[in-house]
Amino acid sequence: MSKIFLIILIIITMATINWYLLPKSQVDNETIEEAIARLIAEHEADEESHLGTGESLQSHKAAEIIDHLASSIVEDKLRDEAVTGRKITSEQIIAKDFRTAIDVGAGVDGVKFDGDGIEMWEGGVKKVNIPKSGNPSFEGKLTVQDIVKKKFVLDTVFESIDAYSTDTDGTGATATLLTAGAVELYPGTDDNGWASIGLISGAMVTRPITDEYVLEVGIWVDDEDETDLLISNGMGYSFTGLNGIGIYWDAAASQLSLKLKTPATLYTRDINGVGIEGAHRWRIECNATAIKIYKDDTLIYTESIVLPDEWAEQAWLVFCRANGTSSSGILLTDLRLVQTRDFDISS
Repeated sequence: MSKIFLIILIIITMATINWYLLPKSQVDNETIEEAIARLIAEHEADEESHLGTGESLQSHKAAEIIDHLASSIVEDKLRDEAVTGRKITSEQIIAKDFRTAIDVGAGVDGVKFDGDGIEMWEGGVKKVNIPKSGNPSFEGKLTVQDIVKKKFVLDTVFESIDAYSTDTDGTGATATLLTAGAVELYPGTDDNGWASIGLISGAMVTRPITDEYVLEVGIWVDDEDETDLLISNGMGYSFTGLNGIGIYWDAAASQLSLKLKTPATLYTRDINGVGIEGAHRWRIECNATAIKIYKDDTLIYTESIVLPDEWAEQAWLVFCRANGTSSSGILLTDLRLVQTRDFDISS
């Protein structure tokens, strides 16, 4: 066979064999195609592929804005609580549905806020309904603070005492307006003579168990050894009445005390080491948890006794009584009464 024929035969044979089907070496039967497929698979399985500096994935992660298809980020791709309040838009959020529980309504207690307004449901009853237009409605008991309809305020320097109830007993006893800011209560010259001024009984109701109540007065006492003094609400000078609160000075005993009257019991709580002589401001504060007594804006006593819920219709009273026959009485300079009360709104 000639050399020329042999060369031609070899060329024809190689042309009919695909090179990628050949073994990659004489010692490894893996074909070139298999080797390429294996290397590609290993590259795809390598989680650090293309993460080097300047490589494609590293550049993607470092971009100021990472681009994705619109709407391609869905709920189940976000970790629970991953979106915090400061990440939510500061723009107006319009007509969305916010609820404290799923399906808040007649069968589920809670609050919902949607495009129609705000509702609060309890026990199958819509207690609050604030529509986006029209009048709101409320069911049950509504407590509102610091509005005129709920707060009764009497603040006076006694320019006149014509509208108040005055009473006296004893020789020469008087209750007189000397000048604006000076009501003189003089018990007269009899031992145990007395004089008083107050708001007419039945003019208001005090219920300390549910309401806040403040009675504050400015009083000048010439001689604490000669004059008994009572500052009270709902309680007379003999500590009668169904209910009452007061501070009482007993001149004979030189003792200040807190007086609490319920239908069944008169409680006395001594306030030791405190006198009344001179010009002082006295304040009684009462709410559902405590009674506090102040002298010249200094807290001198706190009482946490539980008070009854039903209080009789009574009014404030300032009363002085002579201890002996030479009492000069007291001067009442001003009075401030504040009563804050709950009220019901019916359906």
